[in-house]
Amino acid sequence: MPTMQSTPYRWPWNGLFDMRDFALVVTSAMVANQDSGRITQNGRNQVRDFANTVRQAGALVVEVACSDPRITGVPWRTNDKFALSAGERFTDADIHIQSCGIDAFYSSPLEDVLNRSHRRLIGLCGTWFETSVHSTMREANDRGMECVAFHDISFCLNPQSKKNTISQIEMSGGIFGAVSTSTDFSKTFCNC
Repeated sequence: MPTMQSTPYRWPWNGLFDMRDFALVVTSAMVANQDSGRITQNGRNQVRDFANTVRQAGALVVEVACSDPRITGVPWRTNDKFALSAGERFTDADIHIQSCGIDAFYSSPLEDVLNRSHRRLIGLCGTWFETSVHSTMREANDRGMECVAFHDISFCLNPQSKKNTISQIEMSGGIFGAVSTSTDFSKTFCNC
C-alpha cells in the first residue's frame, strides 16, 4: 500500500492510492500588480512541470481562477474580462474554471467535475497558500475528499505566514489533510 512522506501523517491515510483517483487542483487567485513579484518564474515553472508530470501519470489537473468579489468588485466568470488569460495561468490544465470566491468550490463547478471523474484524492497548490489553497483544502475535506497541500509550490501572499498556514493544516492530527512536497509526491507515485 503506497503512501508518501507527509505531515502529520503519511498520505493517503488509508494507503489506498491510485492515480486515476487523484486530481491536482491549482488555485490561481487574482494577482494585483504589487503582488506579481511574489511568484518567481521558477515557481511558476515548478507548478507547470509538476502538473505535467501528474497528468502524464494519469491524474486530472484542474486550475481554478479564484477571486473575492468583495475585493475585486466583480466576480470572475467565463468570458469575463477578469478571468485569467492563458498567460496568467499556471498550467495547461485539463480543465480551467472560475470560482466567485476565495475557495475554488464557491459558486463553481469544481465539486461536480471531481465527482463526475471519480477523483477523491486531492492535491492542492497555487496562489495564495494562506487563502485560496487553504480554504479550498478545508472545503474539499468537508466534502469527504482526502487532501494534501504541496507547500513547495503553494505561494504565500505574506511569506511570513507560511509556517502558520502549514501548522493550521497539521493541527489536531491533520483534520484538514496533510502537507508534503511535489518532489515527495513525484518520487512516491510518479516513479520520478
